[in-house]
Amino acid sequence: MSAESTEPVRPAGDGHDLDFYAHLRTHYDAIFPLDRARPEFLLTLVRGRRGFLDLGCATATLCDSLTVDFEAVEGWDLDAGFLEIARRRCLHMPNLLLEQRDLREVGRSRFRADLVSCLGNTLVHLDSPDAIRSVLRGMRRALHGEGAAVVQTVNYDALESLDHEFPAIEREGLRFERTYRARPDGKVDFVTRLETAEGCSQAATVLLPLGAEALQELAREAGFGSITLRGGFSRRAWNRTSPATVAVLRR
Repeated sequence: MSAESTEPVRPAGDGHDLDFYAHLRTHYDAIFPLDRARPEFLLTLVRGRRGFLDLGCATATLCDSLTVDFEAVEGWDLDAGFLEIARRRCLHMPNLLLEQRDLREVGRSRFRADLVSCLGNTLVHLDSPDAIRSVLRGMRRALHGEGAAVVQTVNYDALESLDHEFPAIEREGLRFERTYRARPDGKVDFVTRLETAEGCSQAATVLLPLGAEALQELAREAGFGSITLRGGFSRRAWNRTSPATVAVLRR
């Protein structure tokens, strides 16, 4: 059974190699096309539509899809290459701002949103529970009063071992492989390999595997009073075999 998220993981700017996704930029949207269930699910969570903030936006397909629903949209990512792709596609969207920013700055942002998301396993690129708690606290601060913050990670509780090989993603003309290798410090090396007609490339970075219970505890410590877990972008409740962990957080 695979416990993977169908979303990519994103570098978070905490000292890891910012070129981790350099070998994927050209093929990123082909490997990870936007799942329409994602924006549809997010829109069910909030009534207010003043602002949406996406942390780790990559090529901004999610931001793009929600510009018609929110008065103002911001997407942050540290990878300039992804933002260049996003800006070319979103050139004529005056209510969308794309910024090269570290997600750890979210608590200092002046932008206030009804919805703040940190998807695609981005959060676990941070190097400690303290760093994760701080970002969650910043996400809470960025919310309007009745807004919602949404965090998505791989369902680490479903992995039998931190030495884990996910099923390959295959599209026409390419194959994308992902492997976890357990480290002595309790973290994992996340290794990716991309095969295309142009050749093969490989990259690796370090992740902090975060189970659902630990995520909930950090969210409580960050000040969230309501924490709901889903097994994906649906109304299906989370369990230990869910394909992903999606936490919906409210004040």
